[in-house]
Amino acid sequence: PVWNEQISFIEQFPPLARRIKVQILDDANIGDVAVATHFLDLQQISNPNRNGFNPTFGPSWVNLYGSPQNSTLRDIHRDLNEGLSEGIFYRGRVLLSLTVEVYSSPTAAAVESKAIASVKSTLSKLTFKRKSKKSKEKKTKDNDGIQGRSGPSEELEEATSEVPAAVTVEVEEIHPLPENFTGAKEEFLLFASFFEVTMIDPSIGSRYVTFELSIGNYGKTTDVVVKSEKSSGQEDLAEDRQPLLESDDELERQELPVVGSKDQSVTVPRRTQPTDYDGSFHCIPLLHEKPCLYVWNYFEDHTFRYHNCNWLSKMANRLEFGIDEVEMLLKRPRSNAKERLMELMLEFVSTCKQYSTSLDRKRQSRPNNLDKCRTTFIKRNIIILAKQALRVQRRVTRRTVQEKLADVRRILKRIHFLAKEPQSTLPDVFLWMMSGGRRIAYTRIPAHSILFSLVEEEKGKNCGKITSFYMKTPGGPLGQIFAKLEVYMWLGVTKYSKNCVTSLPSEFRPIYEAATFGTPIPPNMPPTKLAVDDNRGNAVPNLV
Repeated sequence: PVWNEQISFIEQFPPLARRIKVQILDDANIGDVAVATHFLDLQQISNPNRNGFNPTFGPSWVNLYGSPQNSTLRDIHRDLNEGLSEGIFYRGRVLLSLTVEVYSSPTAAAVESKAIASVKSTLSKLTFKRKSKKSKEKKTKDNDGIQGRSGPSEELEEATSEVPAAVTVEVEEIHPLPENFTGAKEEFLLFASFFEVTMIDPSIGSRYVTFELSIGNYGKTTDVVVKSEKSSGQEDLAEDRQPLLESDDELERQELPVVGSKDQSVTVPRRTQPTDYDGSFHCIPLLHEKPCLYVWNYFEDHTFRYHNCNWLSKMANRLEFGIDEVEMLLKRPRSNAKERLMELMLEFVSTCKQYSTSLDRKRQSRPNNLDKCRTTFIKRNIIILAKQALRVQRRVTRRTVQEKLADVRRILKRIHFLAKEPQSTLPDVFLWMMSGGRRIAYTRIPAHSILFSLVEEEKGKNCGKITSFYMKTPGGPLGQIFAKLEVYMWLGVTKYSKNCVTSLPSEFRPIYEAATFGTPIPPNMPPTKLAVDDNRGNAVPNLV
């Protein structure tokens, strides 16, 4: 659906709540049912400090997750749509924008600051028709109690600001955003290669198992066909026009591969086997060939947000590793814990300088107001944290190492907070284990963790690496492990697709799909499998 509507209301600011709830409802006859829920953290989209900024967001796409797409009456995972737990299925996305304006009376308008005026919504100027209006009277307050608690400062504030007599909620129609306002869609490649599949729950028995790789609606092998051909002219609509509610249970739907698609999102069925040790777990032997999956997908290229997130995350990881080293040294007598802490602080300051320089040179693609505010906010915080680290390095003594570690942990906590990106364009990646037309177990992988970049600091921590992922069943107990995967993953813009196999170990040789009817293999085509030399030195032939 396309709304092109603006919801505005007047309320006390700052609010007592820490999150803004955005929920999509299914307008059913028997009652509205939640389709998906997303929360906007006010701490991540605002800065209440001096020279800060009021809550602002977008216009940006918000990815929605919840239960599998099925009818609402038989939805056994309905709590996932309410945002009560992590979503196990991609449900769609919504384009939204949020702005907060400070209310003031006409007498105070003359002294209204330029900072407040700069964040006024541009969308409010596009309104041309009021669709509906709801209002409710505020509850009357005890005047005696207010006068008894109010002081001179509060009386002055009441004199310079006018409190409205009613809280109004207005829904107004607005003009649609211009085409490609958030940026043109770019082609991305998602690549994965399976190295090991172990620790499979024995309840599955000796069945044939396949794995599905998907990002958004791309790669899902269902009866809903998502076109991904760039030349068809419909790829911009394929992602956005998928129905959020289906009549059939997605977990039990028979899988129908997309005919003619250049994607390879599902592995060949393989039978599970009990382990040789005691048979308590099952596995899938992958001795001489490692199957590969790849999915082309189309999204707006706002990867600069994830690159910034990855850089800050790596800063935090190195700092956390250094803190653990200092704590280990403190447990030993006559150790050089003080020297290691001083060295750690100098390394952190050097990283802050490198990051600040990169932030000044970084070119952002169509940044919105929140992107600009966060850039200034993060840079200011990095400078403050670097000064705090220098202060720790200069004042630490052998007796105060433990005390100074508490200051370093506060720096680490702040870096973790800055690394959280509220505006995520690329959806998370899902790996599903399927058997007999049923989805059995899944794992959800954040897109930024496998995102490629030419700059090493901006690359995801698991990009181009063999990583362990643990699968769990939908609705299973906390901590349950249904299977363990060793997977090599890569995600990036198609122009960098040749780098998807450059980080593979040297003993693995990529095997590409054989050309048919004289059609040459595209230069950016990823391999269909990886060949491994056996113990006798015989190599698997390269089928080209």
